[in-house]
Amino acid sequence: MTTPNTTKKPHPLQPSWTASTYDDRFNAIEGWMRGKRVLDVGAASGHKREDWLHARIASVAARAVGIDIDETGVAAARSRGYDVRVADASKVDLGERFDVVFAGELIEHLSNFDGFLESAYRHLEDNGHLVLTTPNAFCVSNFVYRFGFSVKVHHEHTCWFCEDTLATLLARRGFEVDHVDYVPHSTPGAVRRALAGSVRRLLPKRLAWRTLLVTATKRPAHS
Repeated sequence: MTTPNTTKKPHPLQPSWTASTYDDRFNAIEGWMRGKRVLDVGAASGHKREDWLHARIASVAARAVGIDIDETGVAAARSRGYDVRVADASKVDLGERFDVVFAGELIEHLSNFDGFLESAYRHLEDNGHLVLTTPNAFCVSNFVYRFGFSVKVHHEHTCWFCEDTLATLLARRGFEVDHVDYVPHSTPGAVRRALAGSVRRLLPKRLAWRTLLVTATKRPAHS
């Protein structure tokens, strides 16, 4: 993962993870996690919240293991009883396999996509699922924000993806996309929320919502 640039701060127009936003994300992925053995990549993100995503995943999974490069976050998660380990997503090898590898809002932070996808492939059972969420490049709000004088993008992001570019990348690393969806999000402020809602009602989901959800199946190496 890229080294954070501590001299900058995320732009306020970027996603703000409110309780309703966590609800939206978890509701979108829960079906793939429930009753499964799950490896959660980037699991320490949001660990200061009681409703952080890894805790919710662990509450429905048969087994949940998390990894993260944030040593402080990992220590905090472990102190609360979660099996979260310090590891680099691009070169980790835990020596075990899972039904699901989940990476939420992670891939857009990376510089080594191949390493991450090779690690995900290594940790999945044959026909297991990789579940990814990432900012949707073609969400209409991105184009609205672009009318400003500066690019409104998180300072740690390295790229944007759409469903086509992500499918191409996954196919090159032994995965086959089987599901694409778009996760709704809450807009802060009553006036902004009303205006955004009136526009979104006229748009297809691929333009209305800013989070892309993709699930892909691991193809066995001999297929």
